[in-house]
Amino acid sequence: MLEFNLMVKKLRQEKIEVEVIEFNYQEPTLETLDAVFPNNCFSTTSD
Repeated sequence: MLEFNLMVKKLRQEKIEVEVIEFNYQEPTLETLDAVFPNNCFSTTSD
């Protein structure tokens, strides 16, 4: 969560509105680092 919180802080410093929605559910036992941006992808193909 540290990485996420730092990103939110940086965006807000740049006057970008950020809305964080917190759900009340049990914490996972494994840390999933990609859970913050689950749909991120990087492609260098020329489609």
